[in-house]
Amino acid sequence: MTADTGSRDFRVLWRGESISLVGDRVATFAVPTIAILTLHATTFEVGLLTMATYIAYPVSGIGAGLLVDRFTRRRMMVVAGAARLVLFMSIPVAQRFGVLTIEQLLLVVAVSGGFTLLYDVALQGYLPILLPGHELLRGNAAVETSRSTSQVIGPALGGALSSAFGATYAVALNATSFLGSILSVMSVRTDEPPPEPRSPGDTVVGRLREGFAFVLTHDLLRPLTLCAAVRNLGITVTKTVIFLYAYRALHLSVHTTGVILATGAVTSVLGASVAGRAVRRFGYGRTLLFTVSEGVMWLMAPLALLGHPAAVLGVIVTFASPWLPIWNSQVAVARQVLAPARLQSRVLASIRTIGWGTLPLGSLLGGVLAVVFVGAFGERAGLALTIVVGGLIATSAGSWLLAPAVRNSRQVPRAHWLANRPAVEVS
Repeated sequence: MTADTGSRDFRVLWRGESISLVGDRVATFAVPTIAILTLHATTFEVGLLTMATYIAYPVSGIGAGLLVDRFTRRRMMVVAGAARLVLFMSIPVAQRFGVLTIEQLLLVVAVSGGFTLLYDVALQGYLPILLPGHELLRGNAAVETSRSTSQVIGPALGGALSSAFGATYAVALNATSFLGSILSVMSVRTDEPPPEPRSPGDTVVGRLREGFAFVLTHDLLRPLTLCAAVRNLGITVTKTVIFLYAYRALHLSVHTTGVILATGAVTSVLGASVAGRAVRRFGYGRTLLFTVSEGVMWLMAPLALLGHPAAVLGVIVTFASPWLPIWNSQVAVARQVLAPARLQSRVLASIRTIGWGTLPLGSLLGGVLAVVFVGAFGERAGLALTIVVGGLIATSAGSWLLAPAVRNSRQVPRAHWLANRPAVEVS
């Protein structure tokens, strides 16, 4: 493989991924909108729907790395894309025949979440094959920029399509977007190393243990992963009720809610674009510490009940958004630099299982807290209080779990070196 071939294949893969990410964000907006406004889901059912979206991480996350290691990454990505296309297309088909139910939505998002996990693990393991080490930071930043850009385009597009044609039409668009991802993966030309052969004494339990042991005994990856677990728990509490808060507490329209989420996501793109410069200016550890601001902003959610709801919620979302892509790009580089090549998929799957395994728990907790608080304080105050609790949990992660990571970040000087390399051309 030449450098030009690797860069070309990365660009192809990145563009296809960008298309499917936009579709994903459209569905992230449209599916709960269908549940709330079409199927009249209860507060608890909305919590279950969000939980189903993330249930794959603790349930199948452990085995994702093993599956990716046993097959070529290209094959796993094509299969995952095709499965998600079929699953999401079933929603508008069922709606067309008048048989769509909340149970089907739960099943679709749960199963598709498993295939999304497989795709993501394979993609992250593919990047070090397509890009040389000095280009990994920029490659990860490009993926994060696409992820953040999709947060701008997706909600606005989802809101516009839902308002004009119905939310199920928006879900159909998401399904077809996976074609872009499938075609891009199939057009990659870079030769992929064959799966690592298994030795006679190589057991599933042993391979799983090796990935988890590397993460949990590492002075930097361990606190970063535990911090992500607590932080994701809190942020998912807020995300579980944000649509309920917008529609039922603040009485915002579907279109306005989409515009707010899209406007806030503009700063997410900004965060992804300045991640490398932030590390050069403030250092790796301090940059990670700044990302605690995401949880702090959600503590201000009740202010939307006092002032102009659309403007206040827009400000909160705007200033809460840039930190996650900064975190993701920097942690991805640390993991790709520190983990041995043969452990990349298993280490990533271990990190996702631990760090993202709290997502369904956060969704369930958000639904339960919303039911309790709404019953005690009314819908408006109860939903706002639920968001505040989520913000407090997320903020606490930075106050006591990020400190060890900041202290130990000097153990990866190569991550600083990578951040200062010239940008890889991805356009």
